[in-house]
Amino acid sequence: MPKAGSLGVIIAPIFPMLGDATMRTFFSICPPEIISSWNKSTYTLKLVNGSEILFRSADKPDRLRGPTITWFWMDEAADCKPETWDIMRGEAQTAEV
Repeated sequence: MPKAGSLGVIIAPIFPMLGDATMRTFFSICPPEIISSWNKSTYTLKLVNGSEILFRSADKPDRLRGPTITWFWMDEAADCKPETWDIMRGEAQTAEV
């Protein structure tokens, strides 16, 4: 489980893969008792420890800018555009300052 109160992002290379594979796998292995709420319209998961997970696609990497995150995980990172890594590292480093 992520650190209490943290904000993280789980990314798939393209939007169809986010729902078809990444989120399907996540929900199959995530213990339901640690989930506080799931918002299907914003793709935001809240955990019982106050952490939040945003599910996003890397179709347009610039749209990943903005949230101050503590961590991120890229599904099939080799299939993401190279700038996705740079953007996410910058967002995560901002949170550490």
